[in-house]
Amino acid sequence: MQLSRTEAIRAALANGSGLYGQASVNNSASAINASTSTVSHGVAVKALSSNTDTVWIGFDVSTAAGTGLELNPGEGVTLKIDQLAKVFAFAATGTQKISYVAT
Repeated sequence: MQLSRTEAIRAALANGSGLYGQASVNNSASAINASTSTVSHGVAVKALSSNTDTVWIGFDVSTAAGTGLELNPGEGVTLKIDQLAKVFAFAATGTQKISYVAT
């Protein structure tokens, strides 16, 4: 039986094997977490609903407004990727926050 991505995330977190946290995002694209630990199911990223502007998600330091995946406050995305260190975030104005879960 194969678990859905949501079920896999719940199981990994219950077992203590997931990575999770929050990151501050500004106008210099950077990895959301420096961990190069391999994850099996991917990374879920959500822009906090208290943000005042858009956050852009991409896969390298060239991530910027208009070049990544746009997340408005409260929006999220799940990425099928094998390391947190491969997910980059950028905010055009101020300091915004994202939360993430990797399993």
